[in-house]
Amino acid sequence: MFIREEDHERLKSSEALPGDVIITKTGWAGFATVITDDIKKCNYRADLAKIRLRATTRLDPYFVSMFLNSKYGRLQTKRLMSGARGDRILAINIKKIVIPYLNDNFQKEVRHIYTLAIEHNIKLALLYTPKPKPCF
Repeated sequence: MFIREEDHERLKSSEALPGDVIITKTGWAGFATVITDDIKKCNYRADLAKIRLRATTRLDPYFVSMFLNSKYGRLQTKRLMSGARGDRILAINIKKIVIPYLNDNFQKEVRHIYTLAIEHNIKLALLYTPKPKPCF
């Protein structure tokens, strides 16, 4: 889905760039993904939050995303949930999540596995997409 450039400029605060981690704030709150390099810029919805890592950080965004989706990341996000049904995370609480630093080689390996999984999912989706049946 695309929006006009004027709308994108007006919604600049919801802009996400390659390397940003996007996390769900409602519904299945706490799940994360990374904006990949093939997406130059995009806007995200209000039920999502952006984590932009500082240039000085030694954390890889793919590692951060995998950690947030792991058992230990999920335990933290579940603890931060609020609301009548406990099904949302306030953006301010996302800053309270503690991401461990693990060595650069380990983070590179996590990134490699993450990108392989994405590639395999894309291939599977293409393989199992129903082909239109010819009309006679």
